[in-house]
This record gives sequence, C-alpha cells and structure tokens, in this order.
Amino acid sequence: MKKHLFLTAMMVAALFFLGGCHHSGNHPDPDPDPDPDNPVNNTPPSPWLSVNDIPDWEIDWNANDPRPDWKAPDVSNYESWMIIMVKVPDPIAPFVSSDDMMAVFINDELRGLTSVASVISSDGEATDQHTYFIVKTFGNVTNKGEIFSIRYYSSQLHQLFAVSTEEKFVPEGDLGVSGDYVAPLLLGASKYPVIMYWLLGFTIDEKQEEPFEPTPGDLLAAFVGDECRGVSVLGGSLFNARASITVYSKQEGEQVTLRYFSVQKNAIRIYDNVTTTKPGTKMSQVSI
Repeated sequence: MKKHLFLTAMMVAALFFLGGCHHSGNHPDPDPDPDPDNPVNNTPPSPWLSVNDIPDWEIDWNANDPRPDWKAPDVSNYESWMIIMVKVPDPIAPFVSSDDMMAVFINDELRGLTSVASVISSDGEATDQHTYFIVKTFGNVTNKGEIFSIRYYSSQLHQLFAVSTEEKFVPEGDLGVSGDYVAPLLLGASKYPVIMYWLLGFTIDEKQEEPFEPTPGDLLAAFVGDECRGVSVLGGSLFNARASITVYSKQEGEQVTLRYFSVQKNAIRIYDNVTTTKPGTKMSQVSI
C-alpha cells in the first residue's frame, strides 16, 4: 500500500514538473504554423485609390453678387478712345451670356461697357474657340498712360470679377487685337478674395512597392474639405521638378489638402499634410 502511494505521488510530481517546464516564464505559446492557404499579408496598404474615370475636379464659381448698375459713359465728354479686346478665362467662358457686362474703369470711373461677346477660333478649328469682349474705352489726351482696371459681371454665375491691371490707356490704340489679352479676372473673384500661389517640389516616394512615374496629363488639385479650390494639369517629368497651383480661398486660415491623380496608375492619392491659406506664395515639398 505504501509502495502504491509512493508511486502515485511520484507520477503527480512528474506531471506537474513537465507542465511547469512547458509554461515556464511569462512567454506566450509560439504562434501556430501559418495556414499555407491563407498567408498573412504584412504589406502596408497602398496610398492610392483606384478610380474608373479621370476626376472632374473644378472650382465652383457660383456666387450671389447683385447685378451692378453700370451705365455706358457719355461719349461726348471724351475726345479719344481705345479698343480693348478681353479674352475670357477658359474656366468661366462656358458661362458667358448676353446678360453679362464687361467694363473698363479709369480712376474708378466707367469708361467702356459692353454685353456683346464674340466666339472666335484662333486656328479655324471648332475645338479651339475662345470668348472675347470688345470694349471701346473712352478717354482724353490727359488720360494717356493712366492704368485702367477691368470688371466683369457674369449673370449665370452671379459673380463680380474685378481686377486692377498694369495696362495703360493709349488714345486711339488697342490691346488684345493683334494678340490675346487675358485679363486676370479669376484673381478678382468676389467669392475668393484670398489668393495663394503654392509652389511644390516633387520627390519620388522610395517606399512604394509599385513603380511610378509622373505622366503628362496628371492632375494636382487643392481642396478645402471636399470643395475644390484649385486645379493644375501637369506636364513632362516631375522628377526633382517643381509645379505650381493657384489656391482660391474664401478667407485666411482655411485648411487646404492636396490630391494627385496619376494617369499611369489611374488612381488618386490624397495627402494628409495640411497647409493654411494666406495671401502670397507658399513653398512645400510633396512625395508622390
């Protein structure tokens, strides 16, 4: 009996010892062998989001400006005139209508006004048509050399665009007739009074698993939330290159992010880095 009890005690002790060895210390059990049919993927997620079509990023130029009460000048008060042919910037050209008004001011006095727009093809092709306003601007000899400003009201967009220029009044002269004169109207949009020029240096992200090369036609866009505030179409190789984009802001301090569309990847990358808007030029480095 004693011998039986002794053998039982020895067996229990041995089992306890073996169990303690297997779980010694605070280390967990080693991971089981991975399932060869379901391997673990440790590859970080791609920063690119595949899309089906080229994104239609564009700025919303609609506003709520009242129609100005502009009156044509009394030509009897002036002894001279100048022909100014203003080309409408392409982003707002599709909204031109017969209810629009293009005006020229000298010393804050209206000197020329028209609502008649002309669609002209520069090379005879219907695909290369542009919209112009021809404004006969009146003045006197004493106005020679004075800088004029341009104001444009779009009736469809309900927005007033007003810009100062560096152009001067030339009696019996012309501007934009022999060569296009594109007034920087978008820089004077009432909806976006804060303009920032963002200069970007591009570097290639060496951590990317997939090869990538910038391609002519790639798009770069600036966003405030989900609202597009600037678009730039890129061309040529961007290796160690710079690109620029004009950011249109409603006020200083808005938070802006970048989105990049790759023609090669047919995908969009959204950048987490944020900048805040303020007038002037900002420089930044972007990894693509």
